Amino acid sequence: PTKEGVKKSVANLNPFQRVEAETIAWSEGLKTASKDKTGVYVTKVDNGDFIKVRSVDFEKGAEKFKVRAEPLNGGKIEIRLDSINGPLLGVCKITKTGRDSNWQIFTTRTDKHKGVHDMFFVFKGNEGELFNLDYWEFIK
Repeated sequence: PTKEGVKKSVANLNPFQRVEAETIAWSEGLKTASKDKTGVYVTKVDNGDFIKVRSVDFEKGAEKFKVRAEPLNGGKIEIRLDSINGPLLGVCKITKTGRDSNWQIFTTRTDKHKGVHDMFFVFKGNEGELFNLDYWEFIK
């Protein structure tokens, strides 16, 4: 493995269809796990961790982002383009509900960036595990 992870995609990724959260070119600090009902999901999400997804084709741009997450301590997902500190496409808040094993859909509005970009999900929050992630999708 290299620090850059996957360097070239086989094809551009369509973000307007459901994408499993474990679709990762590179990540820091995360693990994957599996449950019978959920299947494979991303876990061990802490403050400062991130996922990099290569070659995401936004075509004409997206208006909304949705993600299926299981809140633990809660936090937020910063959606950034081209680098971990790149332009901010949007921020999705994952709010703590107090119930265990409570997968929910969270949404946020996004800026309409166009074209093919590497995309970063940067995770922010307080102490401990923030949430688990199952899948995500953008909406035109």
